[in-house]
Amino acid sequence: MKIVRVLAVWMVVILAMAAVAVLLPVFGVQSKNLTAHLILVAIPITVAMVRFVIVFRRHRQTMRESANRLSYRCGVCGYALEGLQKTDSCPECGGAVKLIERGKKG
Repeated sequence: MKIVRVLAVWMVVILAMAAVAVLLPVFGVQSKNLTAHLILVAIPITVAMVRFVIVFRRHRQTMRESANRLSYRCGVCGYALEGLQKTDSCPECGGAVKLIERGKKG
C-alpha cells in the first residue's frame, strides 16, 4: 500500500499547485504577464499528472495480474473459472484467453 500513499501525496501536491495558479490573482499578484505565471505552474502540474497516470496504470495492471494469479480467472474479463472445465474460451466473454492458474506464471 506504499504506492497508494505516494499517489495520494502526488495528488495533494498537484491540487496545491492548481490552487496556487488559480489564487495568484485573488491575492493581489498583479503581473503584466499573468499568463507566464500560470504557464510556470501549469507545466509542473501537467508533468506530475502524466507521471501519476503512468504510475497508476502500472500499479492497477500489476494488481489485476496478481489477483488473476491468486485465483483461476479469465485474463480478459476476470470471470472466475474455478470449478469449470478448462477450455480455450471464457464462458462469460467468449474470447480466446490464456488462463492463469494459482501459483503459475504465464
